[in-house]
Amino acid sequence: MCIRDRVSTQSTWDTLKGTMSNCKKDHKLQWSTRAQQEDKFKCGKCGEKGDYQEGRWCCDECAYDVCNNCKKPPPPNAYCPEDHLMGWSTKPGENPNGKYECMKCGKGREYTVGHWKCHDCDNYNICSQCRDPPPLYMFCEEGHPLEFEKGAHESGAPTFSCDECEGNGRPYAKGRWMCKTCKEKGNDYDVCIRCRAPPHLKCEKDHMLTWSFSPENYPTGKYDCDACGGNAKIEDGRWTCLECEHDVCTKCRKAKANTKCKNGDVLEWVVDPEDQMGIACDLCDANIETSKGRWRCAPCSYDVCRKCRPTDTCYMNHPLKWTSEEEGCKEGKFECLTCDGKFDCADGRWTCKDCGFDICPDCKPE
Repeated sequence: MCIRDRVSTQSTWDTLKGTMSNCKKDHKLQWSTRAQQEDKFKCGKCGEKGDYQEGRWCCDECAYDVCNNCKKPPPPNAYCPEDHLMGWSTKPGENPNGKYECMKCGKGREYTVGHWKCHDCDNYNICSQCRDPPPLYMFCEEGHPLEFEKGAHESGAPTFSCDECEGNGRPYAKGRWMCKTCKEKGNDYDVCIRCRAPPHLKCEKDHMLTWSFSPENYPTGKYDCDACGGNAKIEDGRWTCLECEHDVCTKCRKAKANTKCKNGDVLEWVVDPEDQMGIACDLCDANIETSKGRWRCAPCSYDVCRKCRPTDTCYMNHPLKWTSEEEGCKEGKFECLTCDGKFDCADGRWTCKDCGFDICPDCKPE
């Protein structure tokens, strides 16, 4: 039987790998290795038979199962034998000698070094040698997974203090990672986007996402968005980390994003004679060397760096090349990914043919 909606730890893997895909009735799928009376199950996506002992994503309420070929399984030891999701903790346990026995290798380990623990099962712990520790700021101090939240705070306060870097004045409007479990107990735990980037900008290993149409490793031509869980077509393009297979759809982060400010005004390319201190990118929050140029909306004081909106490369960091060939064009025209305009390919464009990335001459700064 697939375990659903257990306790706060049920969202651990959701946090590590984005929001999971849902069944046909929009219930979240959960991972299970529990045996059933039958030897095999039928995948609700591809229709193929799968072995229960190999694990599956399932919704027990709807008797809906998805095989490992249609949806990647979680990393080894992500769940305890009872299908409870494991959380990360550096807090000392109840053992007075400060140590625990790893349930995988059987060795005694110190709690404070960090370990994976099941909040539901007593004394089920896995050491960091048997399962790599998570990236920074994935869990609060209690071992609960952090979730990304953006928008005004219910208290009406405009800013918060980050519990990791201790930075004050971090705006709620730009988003933060927070622990809902601790919040329900009256203990706010918040991490700013300078310490951990928003989910639509970077993967879990802190790699910057890039724009791609590449179908590599996606034989069905579709993928699951790791931000919203939706299913989308590869041919429509996506933000991705190819190394980690982390994908974000255009609903969560627009394909032609970073060309306008938050009020819809078109950004202009600006180069300052000297660096101006204290100017950060409004997308990734990184400091900008303004003497090397940035995209800017002056009335809104809105700035975007060259990494978030490249000027010499596509989003996969391939150099753009000038061409007037019509290869890759539809009916002899292309759509500029910066201004959304449609132009004749014969008149020339800056392009990356591998990624289908095109920019008109007016939108590429010198």
